[in-house]
This record gives sequence, C-alpha cells and structure tokens, in this order.
Amino acid sequence: MAARLGLVVHNTGNATTFRRPGCEETTPDITLSTERMAGSIKNWKVLEDYTGSDHHYISFMIDTGTSTNQQRKTTGTRKWNIAKLDTSKLISAIDDQNPSSNSPIIAGKTVEHTMLNITRACQKAMPKASHSKHKAAVYWWTENIAQLRRTCLRLRRSYTRSRRRGAATQEADQYKLAKKELKHAIDDSKKKKWEELREDINRNPWGLGYKIVMKKLGARAKPPDLTAAKMDNIVNALFPTHETRARDPEHILRPTQIPRFTLEELQLATAKLKANKSPDRTGSHQKFSK
Repeated sequence: MAARLGLVVHNTGNATTFRRPGCEETTPDITLSTERMAGSIKNWKVLEDYTGSDHHYISFMIDTGTSTNQQRKTTGTRKWNIAKLDTSKLISAIDDQNPSSNSPIIAGKTVEHTMLNITRACQKAMPKASHSKHKAAVYWWTENIAQLRRTCLRLRRSYTRSRRRGAATQEADQYKLAKKELKHAIDDSKKKKWEELREDINRNPWGLGYKIVMKKLGARAKPPDLTAAKMDNIVNALFPTHETRARDPEHILRPTQIPRFTLEELQLATAKLKANKSPDRTGSHQKFSK
C-alpha cells in the first residue's frame, strides 16, 4: 500500500510501539512520508516515556537544510529584554565598535563582524530575557505520582528486556500492577483537585476557578471590587434618566388626515406583483399550489 502511494516507512529497528502486559508486542503505529521528504527525516525512535496508554510516543527530526543550520550557528538563539533597552548605551556601543577608515575589511567576513558587533552592543544596552526551559507541572501532579511513574518506567524497561529473552510472566504482572496503581493515583489526585476547586469557587468567586475560566476566554484581569454605591454611580453616569417629553399635538396625525389610496394606485401596485405568488408579512413570496 505504501509503495503504491509513493510513501516511505521510517520505522527502524525492532522497537515496538504497542506493548501490553500479557500480550504480544506489535507495531501498529508507523511514520510515513513522501519520497522527497524521506531524506530529511532523521533520528526516528520510539520513546520510553509514560503515556498512560499501551501506545508509545514516536520521535523524529526533520532536517531543513545545512544553510539554515549555519545561520542558526551564526546568529545564535540569544534573546534580550527590549523593554529595558537603554538607547544611549546601544548607540554608544555601536559607535565604539566601528572600525577605523584605515582598517581593511574582508567582504566575506562583513556579515560575521556585523552580527558580532550587534550582539556585543545588545549585551551592553539591555539585559537578557529570562525564560525557563522547564515546563510547569500539571495541577494534579504530586511527588507520590512522580515516584510511582519512576517505578512504572523501571518495571516496564525490566519487562521489555525480559520479554526479549523469553517468557516474562512475573515481570509482566509487576509492570501491570505498577501501571494500574499509577493510573489510580492520577485519577484520585484529579478528583481531589476538582473538589478543592469547587470549594474555592464557593469561598472566593474571583479565585482560581475564575482565573482558569477567564484565561480560556482571553480576559486580562478580574474586575475591580466595587461597592453598591459605586456601582450605582457608574450606572447612573452611563445610563442617565430624563423626564418624559410630551408629544407635540401639532405633529400628531389624526386618522382623518391620512389620505386614502386611489383605484389607479391600487392597480399600479398589483401590476408589479409576480404571477402565482403572494407577498407575506416578511416580504418573501410564496408560490400558489395549483
């Protein structure tokens, strides 16, 4: 099927992607690409991380070309906090690094020297942006779950090694129990956190529950705490009330003052109607059934 469609399979080695204790390991998950992209996919492998499922994650890299890699090596991945930029220091640093008129300049090194000078000027003019490489843990994560996960991964590796040598009934049972215990611990932690969130909402409407919901809706900040008197003042200022203005009797038309339509006007209006159709109140037309 893959060859008929012009696709290339990138699964390599004997690593299986579906592993369930007591069952035969298989590889139902495959990575396909076109023949043109096949040479760009590198480092294909099956990850051993915990997924909460019998299927395992697949990891690979896509090489975008040597020119991009060289550009990344030249420019680097530095980031600075532009909000704290000192313009005077930046200009001064660039002026100090300008070469003299008698200094020889090699055309092939111009870009490299320019980027190096800009980097040094940025280092003097503003601090680097602070960022953390570690992802924040999910709300239900605990140290007990972390320990159970480490145990589950260790038993899974032991079971995988034993399975290659032959039957591994004992290792399979241990891994199955550890996996079940980890799932129960995660479910219990999620339920506990959910109950805590419900209690927090009852105590503080603008607390964690409000932040979770409004973050999804794109809110920037919670509304300020206002008293009833301030709320009344705001409403009265935005929606002021006025005295009812009496109608001018001179501008009120009486039924006797409304002119009646003539026979010619009625015939002219009916002549504009389409055949076999009748206008309704909304202006649409409905065809008569014959």
